[in-house]
Amino acid sequence: MKRFFFTSIFSFIIGFIGLTQNDNEAVIMTLENEDITLGDFEYIFRKNNNEDVTTQAALDEYIELFVNYKLKVKAAKDAKLDTNSAFIAELKGYRKQLARPYLTDSDLLDKLTKQAYDRKQTEVKAKHILVRVDLDAEPADTLIAWNKIKTLRDRITTGGEDFETVAKSSGGSEDPSVKDNGGDLGFFSAFQMVYPFEEAAYNTEPGNISHILRTRYGYHILKVEETRPARGQVLVAHIMTKAGNLSNEATQKRAEEKINEIYQKYMNGEEFGELSRKYSEDATTSKQGGKLPWFGTRKMVKSFEDVAFNLKDSGSVSVPFHTEYGWHIIQKLDEKVIGDFDQLKAEIKTKVSKDSRAEKTKKSFLNKLKKEYAICTKEKSLKHIYQSADSSFFTKDWAITKPKKLKKKALTIEDKKFTLADFNSYMTKKKRRANTDVAETFIKNTYSDWIDDELLAHEDSKLEMKHKPFRQLMQEYRDGILLFELTDELVWSKAIKDSTGLEQFYQNNKPNYTWPDRFNVKTYSTNSESISTEIMGLLSNQVDKDSILSIINDSSELNANYESGIFSLDEKAYLKNINNSKDEITVVESEGKFYVIKLLQFIPSKEKELKEAKGIITSDFQGYLEQRWIDELRSKYNYTVHKDVLYSIAND
Repeated sequence: MKRFFFTSIFSFIIGFIGLTQNDNEAVIMTLENEDITLGDFEYIFRKNNNEDVTTQAALDEYIELFVNYKLKVKAAKDAKLDTNSAFIAELKGYRKQLARPYLTDSDLLDKLTKQAYDRKQTEVKAKHILVRVDLDAEPADTLIAWNKIKTLRDRITTGGEDFETVAKSSGGSEDPSVKDNGGDLGFFSAFQMVYPFEEAAYNTEPGNISHILRTRYGYHILKVEETRPARGQVLVAHIMTKAGNLSNEATQKRAEEKINEIYQKYMNGEEFGELSRKYSEDATTSKQGGKLPWFGTRKMVKSFEDVAFNLKDSGSVSVPFHTEYGWHIIQKLDEKVIGDFDQLKAEIKTKVSKDSRAEKTKKSFLNKLKKEYAICTKEKSLKHIYQSADSSFFTKDWAITKPKKLKKKALTIEDKKFTLADFNSYMTKKKRRANTDVAETFIKNTYSDWIDDELLAHEDSKLEMKHKPFRQLMQEYRDGILLFELTDELVWSKAIKDSTGLEQFYQNNKPNYTWPDRFNVKTYSTNSESISTEIMGLLSNQVDKDSILSIINDSSELNANYESGIFSLDEKAYLKNINNSKDEITVVESEGKFYVIKLLQFIPSKEKELKEAKGIITSDFQGYLEQRWIDELRSKYNYTVHKDVLYSIAND
């Protein structure tokens, strides 16, 4: 529930960075001894109201919600929920997320965003060879992997061997899929491969072999086969028959025969979407006429994707074809090219921020901070650690031989001083994940990382002071967490735990929870009136369901379907025309289909029992508890809304 509660807040994070907020400090509301400014109100109001015209009526409506919000936060603070360790830890976690956009080089981020957009205009087809090695592997293992990938590259570039032959050879590529694809990755675009791999692919000319590159998987070389303009995205509908176990020939044959029969119906003039609704075995799309979400390269299995993109015109339909999921027919509905930069900028920027590209923006940002702040490094102080780094250095038993030296300065950032003890504490944690057994190298590299981390922490500590939007977001999150915790205690969880209160609420409001008239039925559906007559005859002679379906569907699996259950008229509109007599058999025509219905029981409208509607009753009980709580808060606290200040931002 909490994730849902904060969804609306998260959606504003990027949009409000750098936004100039209203600086009007006029008091719009007084709550006990606290003044709440117009700027405080308008910040939240504008985020939730995007209308160009601000009317007094809209302000009157929203101020009531704002008052409730502030009263609840006041109650949470009075209950000292903001001193709870769980609250402090949670707020710290959210702050870390909110701070990220402020701790990066925004100019470089924009450049990488544009680069990614430009790359999305082109798709690259490449093959690759992989030699696996972990990023934190020992130097000796890294060297072995490097020598192997270099040897493989030399066999191709110097020895003239075929790339695929080398990839599939003994001692060749360590990608498990190489035996099937020869290292062929097909076409891809920006964000579909790890960034170093993408960089090599887009910087290597077709027909050439890339330089050796390293990713988290190991060392790679790749051969760019060709490039093509990006396909964009395509919108299709499909009809599928499931083939099930590929080794089951009977199942495969049934699926193929059924798809061919459906295709013939299409060729005879039946509408594609209606055929999908009737016969497709993809339950997630059949109700929508087989319509799939928009997709681009590498989003579907290749065989399905190629057929979809090769359909030329909207409305055109493929012949039946097979994939690993079954048999399909596709109808092309629409296509679209990559949108313009302004449309996609925010989406791409978010991806860049989460991609390994972000490491570049972080390094660039650190370089700027080093110029902004007065930093004094004390690398000479490290000699005291070097001198103590004996064979036990990478064990938990190691300690500096002269502990007093830990008091020496190791770093200064502005007026903040750090000692060797601070660095040693940082280094101790890093040693657990050390990827080298050379103490001096580890100490030097860790010292550099420590400076970067402390510099970022220093900038982080100044965010509220330097960036007003960040300060406002933090206040919003702080209030939001408090509000959630108290609302959960007094409303959401209380409604679930208070069984006595829930029962009393139900008894007081029983007429609000009723079943409509319902019908317990067995139903056969068909597109043919003559078949419906045949089914009715079989039913009247008390032939069982399996036998009826076997007889009716002998010539075609598409002749009839069966379902049973308890349904209302809202669920099955065709039931409105049946007779309410028990065991009565009725044939109903509705929306072009014929339904043969046997009524087992007519269940008239009645009040629901608590257990039958517990979900909606609990939700309504929560609403009741919340309103009662708000009424109590409005009576408990003294507050005043200054309407003249409120209306000052109206422009109707």
